[in-house]
Amino acid sequence: MIKAILIAALILGFTDSFAQSTQNMTVKQSREAQYAQGDAAVDQYFFDNLHYSDEAKHAKVDTEVMLSFMVEKDSTISNIKVIRDPGFGIGERLKELLSRMKYIPAIENGVTLRSKVILNVPVRAH
Repeated sequence: MIKAILIAALILGFTDSFAQSTQNMTVKQSREAQYAQGDAAVDQYFFDNLHYSDEAKHAKVDTEVMLSFMVEKDSTISNIKVIRDPGFGIGERLKELLSRMKYIPAIENGVTLRSKVILNVPVRAH
């Protein structure tokens, strides 16, 4: 019986002190890395600037290319990798175009962070 009372007292004391400590915690707004003009502008940029080879057009490539990259604290893009590439030089051309872009870096609790982004780019070589 005494063990049960001690355990209950410990549990109540722990939860009470935990609740008090989280009440005083302030969380500042956070956001993921993003392109300033939005996702639709990213797609439009690639649509306007990606030129397909004759081989890609002949093959009627219709897919998505998956890219991963790091958005640095200074808005530049680094470590671009093509995760899913249909070939025909499309992945390399997208890497080149992406390297010219600037993203708004991620923020967590008011601190600018380096962050990883995964991007799917629709490809329609018709």
